[in-house]
Amino acid sequence: MNKKIQIKEDIKKLSFEEALSELEGIVERLERGDIDLEDSISIYERGVASVSYTHLRAHETEADLVCRLLLEK
Repeated sequence: MNKKIQIKEDIKKLSFEEALSELEGIVERLERGDIDLEDSISIYERGVASVSYTHLRAHETEADLVCRLLLEK
């Protein structure tokens, strides 16, 4: 089953670098393990959305660069 990830508008407003930095912070918080289960789930879900967003942005950038290179030829 393929579940579609909903990316919140506040995440979409972040630059790639900001989203990546937030994701690193999420990983650090989850690895520490000092938060309750409900907060962990919420933070994890935001992390999944951040990963999806950074992945999407990276692919968009790659596609843009490929198009530019092809147009230069």
